[in-house]
Amino acid sequence: MKKIILLSFFAITAFAQNQTQWGVKIGAAVGKTAIINTQDIITPKFRQDINVGVFRRMQISKFVIQPELYYQVKGGTFKATDVVKNNYQYVSVPLLLGYEITDGLTIQAGPEYSWALNANKKYGPTVKNDLGISAGIHFDLLDMASLFSVELRYTHGLTDINSASIPDYRNRTIQASLHYNLSDYYKWWKKHGDKKILKLK
Repeated sequence: MKKIILLSFFAITAFAQNQTQWGVKIGAAVGKTAIINTQDIITPKFRQDINVGVFRRMQISKFVIQPELYYQVKGGTFKATDVVKNNYQYVSVPLLLGYEITDGLTIQAGPEYSWALNANKKYGPTVKNDLGISAGIHFDLLDMASLFSVELRYTHGLTDINSASIPDYRNRTIQASLHYNLSDYYKWWKKHGDKKILKLK
């Protein structure tokens, strides 16, 4: 599954070169580990974490394809007699399909595959692979901030990340991220940057 998704990511990014944007993203998230099929006294709690990475965005008419590659931390905390801060570190590859409902505003959803960097380590997950479904909105800023966009996204984990038979642990994450469009900046610089340097000389 990991190889298929990674190959899809690179295949899609090679398509429609003149209709794509690419850039970097950084954001904050609140996440927790849902505990399923148990009457345990452990209570899962949300905690703030980070995400940072790169994206590619392709649009044909009102339809959008957006693969990403980014680092994120999930897990939240477990509260019982003590508080345990989970530290599930992942490299994630979502593949989002979207539809632009109005200028600059897109709804999008798709699968997200995550590979744990610290599986079977202290406070890490005990399963390396995590598959989830993501859904959210993407909004392109205008005027002076036109190189930026913001996203709000929820990812619902489908994989049991606990290697024991019970209970089931599943990731739940809400992300807010800021995207910077490096491709449009690069096009602007190629057109105007050299002229500005010549004026300074």
